[in-house]
Amino acid sequence: MIIRFLLILSFLIFVNCSKENQEDRKGQALELMSKMQKELLTNLTESIKNQGLVASISHCSRISPKLENEISGTNWKIKRISEKNRNPNHSPDEIQLSVLKHWEEKIQNKFAPDTFIYNNEERFFVMKPILIAPNCLGCHGIEKEILPEVKKEILKIYPNDKAFGYKVGDLRGAFIAEYFQTK
Repeated sequence: MIIRFLLILSFLIFVNCSKENQEDRKGQALELMSKMQKELLTNLTESIKNQGLVASISHCSRISPKLENEISGTNWKIKRISEKNRNPNHSPDEIQLSVLKHWEEKIQNKFAPDTFIYNNEERFFVMKPILIAPNCLGCHGIEKEILPEVKKEILKIYPNDKAFGYKVGDLRGAFIAEYFQTK
């Protein structure tokens, strides 16, 4: 009876610690993704203001991976993903793609997409949706409405670009913060 009690107690402590770890990691992930979003938006806004939209495309192609690397740490990898990506390194995996599709359905049904947490013994990541805002349309809007010089610069850097055709409020993709155990 005592052994049974100790086993149950051990299990409950393990489950409680796992939930605490998940909440701690979720908080860290949200903080890292918010930092990425804020720094990327600030950098891009300043670049557009100072250099114009065309020059800012090249700036964005350099600053985004740089920020991803700087904000990612020993145990974290931060990046953006999209089904309609501009950078092929930003393709979602199968699990992430299913979340993006679920979010699309929610948006079509007039519900806001929510933060998603994936947690099992091998993997932990958090996804935060990226929605198209009015200032995104210069590079991500309806193709015929994107200025020809902007489209030309995008295709020069990203010849297989798929990241256009959006309207305000559309799902652009997600920020991902994935946690890796140190061994």
